[in-house]
Amino acid sequence: MGAKTEILAFAEGDIVEALRRGETSDPVAAEGLVRRLAPGWQVEPTGGEALAEATYPPADTVYVLSVPGLDLICVLDFLRCNGPALPERVLAEGADRAIGAKEPSCAPSKSMA
Repeated sequence: MGAKTEILAFAEGDIVEALRRGETSDPVAAEGLVRRLAPGWQVEPTGGEALAEATYPPADTVYVLSVPGLDLICVLDFLRCNGPALPERVLAEGADRAIGAKEPSCAPSKSMA
């Protein structure tokens, strides 16, 4: 089985340093980011989740960390599985920041016999 989680980061500096600061995510900023990246989706904030537990979200769930200098998004099959390039709305969101992505394996999983 291949990884199915997309991890996307928009950073204004060093991602590791932003994570080391240990700041609490801003829920208003996180919700706004999801609304901009997924127009038309029904968005219902669910509360906090430890980042270590948020790298493989359930279907139809997006985990977002939004702290000064960094937005980090963890989601299943959301941004790239319809093609190799990031959608324009995603590129626009990160226009003045570095964009980093861990692309999921979009090909169907193959069973081992």
